[in-house]
Amino acid sequence: MSKHRIPPELYKQILLNVKCTSVDVFVFKEGKILLGYRTKSPGINSWAPPGGWVWKEETPIDASNRHVEELGIKIKNHKLVDIITTTWADHPQNKNDLLIYYSAEYDSGHLI
Repeated sequence: MSKHRIPPELYKQILLNVKCTSVDVFVFKEGKILLGYRTKSPGINSWAPPGGWVWKEETPIDASNRHVEELGIKIKNHKLVDIITTTWADHPQNKNDLLIYYSAEYDSGHLI
């Protein structure tokens, strides 16, 4: 699946002017939570659970599975934690998005 099906400059304008939906998933294994260190905006230089955009063809749970599978693991027993709207303080245009948070249990795999 291509990230950009429209010209890149138009894609950037859409991202700045439309509320996008993303998911983050708190993955639990043996009393520990999987977090990653963000090296890009938004949220640069902070610890965060795995996650990212929800594509048009996906449900939010499908997106949460895809984002952790990109790390080499599978999860199970998703539970909705919260749905919030946020404005990214470190984004140059104060991007505003809808965030869906889940918790889930580690199922299998190894981080890559």
